[in-house]
Amino acid sequence: MSDPRDSSSYSILPRIRYNTVGGVNGPLVILENVKYPKYNEIVNITLPDG
Repeated sequence: MSDPRDSSSYSILPRIRYNTVGGVNGPLVILENVKYPKYNEIVNITLPDG
């Protein structure tokens, strides 16, 4: 088993911010101009009021 403190056992992806909400329909939020979208990707959304 690898040591979790070893940098080769995990990867850090850069945080990307998008300010291009195209629409909201129930639990779905549509973003425009997204780079490299992936199926079933989980994201965090912060509204303007925090």
